[in-house]
Amino acid sequence: PGALAGNTSHIKGVLLAAHGCGGSATDFFDPSEGCEGCIGQPVERYIVKNALERGLAVIAVSSSDREGSRCWGQSDREAVTFALTSTMRQEGLVGKK
Repeated sequence: PGALAGNTSHIKGVLLAAHGCGGSATDFFDPSEGCEGCIGQPVERYIVKNALERGLAVIAVSSSDREGSRCWGQSDREAVTFALTSTMRQEGLVGKK
């Protein structure tokens, strides 16, 4: 199931939230049902709050390196593209930039 509920017509666009080295997609959201592992770091939560206030949907993705530096690499490009496009399709956000 998707993270968005109901009508998405109010959404003006999409923000892809990419963490820095040492981070994770879970840094962007508070713990909640369906995101029990989320930790909601202050700066990342601020980014999400401001994006939502501006009518943007937020899609956060983690790098494939989960045990080392957690930095992004060339190998992440295809997976991020797939995650972004498939989530946008699933949530009815195709055509919103």
